[in-house]
Amino acid sequence: MPPAPATPPPAQATASEDSAPVHVTSRTKRLAWVGFRATDSQVFIRTNEPVYYSVSDGADGSVQVVIQNTRIRRRNDSRPLDTHFFSTPVSWIRARQQRRDVVVEIRLKNRAPYKAVQHGAEVDVSFGSPSGSAQADAAPPPPQG
Repeated sequence: MPPAPATPPPAQATASEDSAPVHVTSRTKRLAWVGFRATDSQVFIRTNEPVYYSVSDGADGSVQVVIQNTRIRRRNDSRPLDTHFFSTPVSWIRARQQRRDVVVEIRLKNRAPYKAVQHGAEVDVSFGSPSGSAQADAAPPPPQG
């Protein structure tokens, strides 16, 4: 019987029907950049190649994305993104090195549903409207007639 790996890798980022399975190597990855698109309330985390990652809810209402076996090479990539002035649930984003992994902390104005998918070397975390509030840019209802 072969020995079990020291730490089993988490499930690959294939939880979504719209993301294809990706091959993840054992090489150390590099964080290319972290960005935010306010039009669809999306945080994107780009690396130099596909990664293993996990997403969890923080105790303070934040969302944490852990990108495994990845390094922040440039100081600029760990600077926070202040997004509180956009009309989205996302208030603040910051990447930090934590041992062999990169942790991307996403602070929210209010709890909101989210969905994470990986497309190649990019992990996208999309946030919906907080429950109980109307979406600001929702389309008007169709005319009754």
